[in-house]
Amino acid sequence: MALTNKKDNFKRRDLARLFREKGFNKGVEVGVMHGTYSKTLCQENPDLELKSIDPYMEIYGEPQTKNWGNEHLEEKFEFATEALQPYNAELIRKTSLEAVKDFDYESLDFVYIDGSHQFDYVMVDIIEWGKRVKKGGIIAGHDYVGGWPDVAEAVNTYAKVHGVDVINLTDETTPSWFFERTWI
Repeated sequence: MALTNKKDNFKRRDLARLFREKGFNKGVEVGVMHGTYSKTLCQENPDLELKSIDPYMEIYGEPQTKNWGNEHLEEKFEFATEALQPYNAELIRKTSLEAVKDFDYESLDFVYIDGSHQFDYVMVDIIEWGKRVKKGGIIAGHDYVGGWPDVAEAVNTYAKVHGVDVINLTDETTPSWFFERTWI
């Protein structure tokens, strides 16, 4: 089983800076909502070409969007569109599994997964988007703890099966998780 390594005082913004420091200029965020983290990724890395994936419609019965209605989600889409307008970011209105088909294997420097928080969807996102990350790139996501036990279970299971030794965590109430893709 992979060890978890909480990086003291290392936040999500620091993860965005790490991507820049590694020269990562091609990435995807799955699950965008307001566009807040997509905007952070772009602010921290002006050379980043970011694809931000979110269907902006109720599809998985997620607790965080249940009963919001598509009108409310449309407002979130408009907010994200405005937030990302100044950057080299494309907002793609597709489900994760629809969008992943548009990306070649090993074509990304990183993926940041913050879509559905249910085990099956998290696992499929890690499996499919992980294949799109090049060797030496980073597979990451949000909400490792903080009311989302399926996220940690899926990340841990994937790490075990793929021989990931260490899952790094940001130092936050709802930490992000990340690890380097070292296998082919």
